[in-house]
Amino acid sequence: MKQLFVILSVFLLLSCASGSGFKNGSIVEVSEKCICAYSESSYSEMSKLCNRHDEVGLEQMEAKGQISILSYGTLGTVVKMSFGKTKIRLDNGSEVWIANEFLHTHN
Repeated sequence: MKQLFVILSVFLLLSCASGSGFKNGSIVEVSEKCICAYSESSYSEMSKLCNRHDEVGLEQMEAKGQISILSYGTLGTVVKMSFGKTKIRLDNGSEVWIANEFLHTHN
């Protein structure tokens, strides 16, 4: 679980960036191992827990299936953009919210 906490700490440092520069329908790639949330409200809760360094709360969210970790190189299609985060559809059909800093345009 310490791995999740380290990833979340990095997430905290990067989550306040502005627009992503992506367009709906763009194919994006995860640029490094990172955390994602399965709903926008879960993303907000995850951010709050990260700010408080609440590892137990994050573990509970993970156990409930509200957050998970994406691997480097995971591909997705941009569904929606918001300040500091982007919603992508993964190959398995699930949609997740992820901090913009962990995404780049797939070549």
